[in-house]
Amino acid sequence: GVIWYVKSHKPEILAMVTEKLNENLNGILTIADMEPTFFENFPRISLHLKNVTIRETMFESHGKTLLQAEDFDIALNALAFIKGAVEIHKISISNASVNLFTDSNGYSNSAVFKNNAEKGNESPVYPELKKFELKNVNFTIDNQSKFKLFQFEVKKISGKMDSDVHGWQTSFSMQT
Repeated sequence: GVIWYVKSHKPEILAMVTEKLNENLNGILTIADMEPTFFENFPRISLHLKNVTIRETMFESHGKTLLQAEDFDIALNALAFIKGAVEIHKISISNASVNLFTDSNGYSNSAVFKNNAEKGNESPVYPELKKFELKNVNFTIDNQSKFKLFQFEVKKISGKMDSDVHGWQTSFSMQT
C-alpha cells in the first residue's frame, strides 16, 4: 500500500521531501528523482533520492557545490508521513563529493546550514534525525584564507546522533 501511494503521488512527495530538506538551508537542495525502497529500513518508509545537490546562496560567485550525491537515502517516520509530515530518522549518503570551501575573505559555503538565530528559534535543526551513514564520499576542504587544501575519501562512516539547543552529540565508526 505505501509503495503504491509513494509511486502514485511521487511529484507531491518529492516536493514535500525537498521542502523539508531545504527548510534549514541558506541555499538550495535539489533532487533529480526519487524511488521508494520500503524494505530497506522497515518499518520506516525509505526513499532513495537520486542526484542530490546542495548549493548555498553565494554559489554563483564562487562556483563551489557543497554536496553532490548520486545516492541519498532517507528513512521516514511512517505514522508522521501518513499524516502528511516528513520526519527524517536516518540519512545515508553514498557515491558523493563534499566540497567545503572558504574564500580569501573567510566566507564559507558551510554557511548554507542555518543557525538557531537564522531560524528564529532555539529548537534543534532536525530533532528526529538519529542515524547517519556515509559511503564512498570524497571530501575536499579548500581554505583559501589560510592557503590550505585537504582531500580525502571516506569508505564508510556510520553513526548515531542526538541534538538539542546546544548542538549535536554523536558517536560513529569510520573506514577511510
